[in-house]
Amino acid sequence: MATVKEELIEELNHLRVEDLVTVHEFVRVLLEEEEDLTPEEAADFEAGRAEIARGEWVRWEEIRRTDV
Repeated sequence: MATVKEELIEELNHLRVEDLVTVHEFVRVLLEEEEDLTPEEAADFEAGRAEIARGEWVRWEEIRRTDV
């Protein structure tokens, strides 16, 4: 059984370079900034996880604004 780290590395190998840049920036933020969520933010986060689990998601490319 693969670990989460091993699975993540495998998935990263399938991303386009442009997407890897975005992931890299996100990881840097995670490593540099420790953030405490408010109870409301934690509830929003969990609600989002539940939406994803139900298949209620779209790709960023489909909704992002390109006019700004």
